[in-house]
Amino acid sequence: NAGKLTYIDTKYVVHVKSLETEEEQQYLTSSYINISTDSLQGGKKYLVWVQAANALGMEESKQLQIHLDDIVIPSAAVISRAETINATVPKTIIYWDSQTTIEKVSCEMRYKATTNQTWNVKEFDTNFTYVQQSEFYLEPNIKYVFQVRCQETGKRYWQPWSSPFFHKTPETVPQVTSKAFQHDTWNSGLTVASISTGHLTSDNRGDIGLLLGMIVFAVMLSILSLIGIFNRSFRTGIKRRILLLIPKWLYEDIPNMKNSNVVKMLQR
Repeated sequence: NAGKLTYIDTKYVVHVKSLETEEEQQYLTSSYINISTDSLQGGKKYLVWVQAANALGMEESKQLQIHLDDIVIPSAAVISRAETINATVPKTIIYWDSQTTIEKVSCEMRYKATTNQTWNVKEFDTNFTYVQQSEFYLEPNIKYVFQVRCQETGKRYWQPWSSPFFHKTPETVPQVTSKAFQHDTWNSGLTVASISTGHLTSDNRGDIGLLLGMIVFAVMLSILSLIGIFNRSFRTGIKRRILLLIPKWLYEDIPNMKNSNVVKMLQR
């Protein structure tokens, strides 16, 4: 029976007595107290009880026998910072740590959007030889709250949940792509750009026609240099075939193509 609240100023003293050395220690508190195992030098078996005193008198609780290996918990875990990495799939990293010297520790981290009521819990085993990093894949542009707690692996008692840590994920950055250029990487490791021309303007047509005309002109000069090696009749046949190979649109794109010296020479 916990009794009734008296609403009177009451002082509480926690008594801790070693069963191995008979040494007794007292801790003044109001509701609960965390006692470091470093301050308990009298072995691992203790008696614990609470004494309450106010204007109505003094009372003591029943004594509780404990073994430190059964009830010890790691020192408080603290979340220090968070960051969101904008990779292909954005992820949030939570950094946290504890000063505990316990080697094998089991921990839980819970998180939720501040607008939600339901917690998500992530469990893991760890040791605190370095700062812990926990990764989460969260929704963009939402404020989340995180808390962590730990226990010695295999034991029943947990730390209290750590103080709430708030982090808002950034907005999604749109992927910028070019409509004019698309880059593809071939197996050779080279990057090739493919151009979407769409509708060409008259200026574009003129530029392309001039470029193609120069290419055709260079090819024909190379061929003509080889023609001199062959006899006259064979040269005449080759010239006619070259004239047939020149596309009609090339004459349209290059108005002076018909009167060029190269074409006149091929017509002879």
